Amino acid sequence: MTHEFESGMKKQELYKVRRGQEILGKNLTTEEYFDLMEDLAQKFYDGKLPNPLDLTTEIQNGHEE
Repeated sequence: MTHEFESGMKKQELYKVRRGQEILGKNLTTEEYFDLMEDLAQKFYDGKLPNPLDLTTEIQNGHEE
């Protein structure tokens, strides 16, 4: 029981995605992050995203302005 309570209280991780210096998304929840990755994958396959290796993901320590 204690484990379930503690895991339920865990602070939600937020993500930031960059392409080079351009921020594509920040303060993203896990679901929002996956949605963005799906959108970027589709852009890549459509020829609208040149190189996915230019993308970086950062786990944020908290909400950023």
